[in-house]
Order: sequence, then C-alpha cells, then structure tokens
Amino acid sequence: MEDAGRSGLHGYGRVTVKVVCIVECETPRPLWLPYVEVREIGAATERARELGASVLLEPREGPAGWRSVVTAGAGGEVAFWQPKECA
Repeated sequence: MEDAGRSGLHGYGRVTVKVVCIVECETPRPLWLPYVEVREIGAATERARELGASVLLEPREGPAGWRSVVTAGAGGEVAFWQPKECA
C-alpha cells in the first residue's frame, strides 16, 4: 500500500482530527474513520457497548497507543484512541 503510514493533524476550532492512512483490518468498503481521543480505551469501548454499539475491533496496543473501533446500528464507525505517555 503506497500511502501506508501517512498521517496528519487538522485543527477545526477546538477540535483536532487525526487522519491516518493505514487500514489493518479487512473492510467490505472504503470509509472515513474518525478517531476520538479518550483517557481510558477499555472504559470507553465498554461504555459504547453498554449504549448499544457493536465493537468491531477490541482495544489493541500499537507503538504509539491503544485503539478500538465501534459502530452504531445505523452503520457509522468511530475509533477510540488512547495515546501512550510521552517520556
């Protein structure tokens, strides 16, 4: 994948959106996947599940932090992101 690893931060007022061009799981169609930074990835994922979301990707650790992906019944996906502390 030629675009693998490209990313950028885009500011919109008080909201910063991280755009990442890496897909590590199979998906039946292309999609935009917004990331939301959370304090505790496990708690955020579990709360989404309690509120009726389906978990597409359980919390997973990567080199820069942890992420999970959830979806609503209407089909919208969102990723939760918990960055690792900087040393």
